Amino acid sequence: MYRVIIADDDFLFRKNLRSTIDWKAYDMCISGEASNGQEALDLINEVKPDIVVCDIKMPILDGMDVLKRLKNTRLLKFIILSGYDSFEFAKQAIKYGAFDYALKPLNAEELSGILLRALESLNKDKNRYKENIKHNIEIRRLIVEEYESLIIHLIESRDISSICEYIDSYYCEMHIEVKIDNLDNSFTEFMVIADKACRMFKINTAVIFEKFQISSSFSRNESNETEAETIKNVFKEIVSQIITTKNSECKKIVYEVIDYIEENYVEKISLESIAKRYFINPSYFSQIFKSNVNENFSCYLINTRIKKAQELLLLEKFKVYQISEMVGYDNEKYFFQIFKKYTGLTPMEYVKVAKRKS
Repeated sequence: MYRVIIADDDFLFRKNLRSTIDWKAYDMCISGEASNGQEALDLINEVKPDIVVCDIKMPILDGMDVLKRLKNTRLLKFIILSGYDSFEFAKQAIKYGAFDYALKPLNAEELSGILLRALESLNKDKNRYKENIKHNIEIRRLIVEEYESLIIHLIESRDISSICEYIDSYYCEMHIEVKIDNLDNSFTEFMVIADKACRMFKINTAVIFEKFQISSSFSRNESNETEAETIKNVFKEIVSQIITTKNSECKKIVYEVIDYIEENYVEKISLESIAKRYFINPSYFSQIFKSNVNENFSCYLINTRIKKAQELLLLEKFKVYQISEMVGYDNEKYFFQIFKKYTGLTPMEYVKVAKRKS
């Protein structure tokens, strides 16, 4: 049954209205009465009625004030009653969301006509609400099943342009296939994916959501065009933070590797062994090493060994084959070739030149 509230400061009028209408015949019941505007407002917020029959002239708050203070009258059928035949009153009532405007004294036939139209409108709203639920379920299925794994994969690949394309594509499809009212659920679903991505890549969700003024319930009041832009900006920020975090982690690994080379240059070291040690793809490690040091890994390793060899040669305590082994080269001949390639001199020539300079 649909719930009805009667608000009028005239007790006899309320009593008469209760008894003259067969409310059950309209699938309605009286859920409360109010004798002034404040009582009416409190009762409406408490009971959440479907229909309010309200006199325009009441103590504390008049009917128009009650109507103005209601946050959402889209589904509520608010019927204003007035003893004055004023077009301005009627126009103002409609402006603030009244369903209808009727003059007192009100006869049963006139009120019956208004209630019938209110009933028809409520039934339409009910059917529309059911349809909206169906559409929202479909929206959730579409986003979660078809978009979530794809977006997560694209985030992992840092492919922000493809993410934006898919979001634009989604909103374009939804505008064609579904009523715009049913897009309300889309924003929430995309934010659920964003939250999941943040947790997956260890990013602070709250910081990102605060930046774009998104509430903890993933809601935000804006047009669908702006909504799509906000969603794209959220994912751009996530990708940006992943890149920043990754770069920081990569830099840390690179400098750990440099320290490792300094302490272990005598050992058998290769790009593959280092990549394996830090659980990184060798090709990817080679890229991040060069981007941070401005020198590829093998050249850096050779230069480190040659510098150590130069220091040992100047001590004049060791033979060349010994120095070769001490800096990580088992093959003296190969060490000889590498040394000359990088210094332009043989090991003994290097010692002679260094002596002359000193």
